[in-house]
Amino acid sequence: MKNYDEMYQSVLSKYDEYLEKKKKRIRTIRRTVPVLACFCLTIALGVGYWDHFKNLPHIPVQPNIIEEPTIETPDTTTSTAANTTVSSVTPSEPASTTAATTNSQTDRMTTTASEQTQTVTTVVTDATETPTTEQVVKQTETQAPATTPSVTYTQPVTELPVVTTEETPTTTVIANIKEIKFGYDDGSDIGGHHKESVSQKIIMKCMSFCELSETLTVEVAMADESLQPIFYDTAPDYEYRIYACNPQNHKDIEDEKFIANEQSKGYKQKYLSDEATMFDINGDEKNYDLYHQETAIIDFSNYEVGESGCIAFVFLAVYSEDPLQPSYMGSEQYMYYYVGEKGTSISNLSIEDAIENYQAVTMS
Repeated sequence: MKNYDEMYQSVLSKYDEYLEKKKKRIRTIRRTVPVLACFCLTIALGVGYWDHFKNLPHIPVQPNIIEEPTIETPDTTTSTAANTTVSSVTPSEPASTTAATTNSQTDRMTTTASEQTQTVTTVVTDATETPTTEQVVKQTETQAPATTPSVTYTQPVTELPVVTTEETPTTTVIANIKEIKFGYDDGSDIGGHHKESVSQKIIMKCMSFCELSETLTVEVAMADESLQPIFYDTAPDYEYRIYACNPQNHKDIEDEKFIANEQSKGYKQKYLSDEATMFDINGDEKNYDLYHQETAIIDFSNYEVGESGCIAFVFLAVYSEDPLQPSYMGSEQYMYYYVGEKGTSISNLSIEDAIENYQAVTMS
């Protein structure tokens, strides 16, 4: 016989089974009812649409009917009674043709001519005479009323002259802008210099002002007056450099804002000894037409208003007896600049001179 604990556990287990079955039944109902509802709704919608499309009106297709004109032939009936011939006259109706009426402005009425044939029988009272039948043809012409030709009024069009709105390009001409030179020994400038102890030469010239959003074009010429044809086999290599430098010691500061020939932080180009002939001026230092010419494009767009600095242009001969430690010998020119609101001012003397030049240009 079970004790109270076993009976209690048995009742609890049966109650748990009952709850579990109830939960399963509720879950089944929750899952089944939405599906059945959607299915019934789908059937109802399908039946509704079926009835709707089934009851759509049917539009019969009318065949193209072409009416053909009918022609009636006249009937003549002759009756004879007591030597009397009676004839009936039946007029023949002509076939009528109906022209389609158009709605255009050039409608015209056509002339319709109809013929009417009438048979006349002469009554003969004498039996010896042969009845004669005469046909009288009557022609009825219906003339269309005269129509007034349509008149088209054309309003004269006045041609207006074509006005072109082409804008005339405007150029800003600022006074006191001049060409400045670096290293030319022709008495035209006082700035720029060569190192007298070296034979490598570099000279430049450019405008003293570069307008806002424009680049500065610098004409650079390089030469080596020590070259002789007999020494070409032992000629050194060369390097041409452009970089932003410290105005006091002229060392490269690797300025990321500085752009020369579309290269950031500076520009460098090497020439091998095989190309040494391009720098040969045969000792004629002042014959600037013999110099090798290059063009440098300087971009100041990264600088802010008020900034200033110095740019070095260097031409070097590279002697590589020791490849690990080559020696350099050459000459350089220094360009000073000042960035203002209207552009960049250039000087071959100092930053202070570039500022004064900016004020002279913009205040004129």
